Amino acid sequence: MLLFSLIVAASAVVFGAMAVHLVAMLEASGLAAGVAVTIASLKGIAQVVGRIWDLTLARQWHPIDVGRVSILLMPLSFILLMLGSGSFASALAFTLLFGIANGLVTIVRGAVPLALFGPKGYGEVLGILATPYLLLAALAPAVVVERHGYGIGEAVLLAAGLLSFLGMEAMALWYRRRRR
Repeated sequence: MLLFSLIVAASAVVFGAMAVHLVAMLEASGLAAGVAVTIASLKGIAQVVGRIWDLTLARQWHPIDVGRVSILLMPLSFILLMLGSGSFASALAFTLLFGIANGLVTIVRGAVPLALFGPKGYGEVLGILATPYLLLAALAPAVVVERHGYGIGEAVLLAAGLLSFLGMEAMALWYRRRRR
């Protein structure tokens, strides 16, 4: 439970900050305001695409494997944005991958605890896991980006995404060993 709590808390830093600063982050990467708004508007479509993928192609996947994909897409999207030097293509790829990750993570936050801990006490487990997630999602925009700027903000969000990814990989390894 602690490991999964770390995973969702680290991802909450990223998703919380980007819920507020996506357009400004795209602008800070070098895009004009209108282009940044247009690309940012595609995040919602990408979230839906991620959820449709989960319902169709990944339907038979274990929730941890869906979680691994969703969490991997988060730091990968930031790497693309940071390496793209403000290009339209890198900003678009960032937004689409980040949107898919965001759409999938909302499913993963509910499905993985059910797979790990079962239905008994499920509501209580979700409540326990939600506390750090909600606090960090609320604090992240002010602490990460507004205090340190977008360059440092990107690096901090990438680090939080990598921490979440490494935690998810460790949890997947632990789960598979436990099942054997």
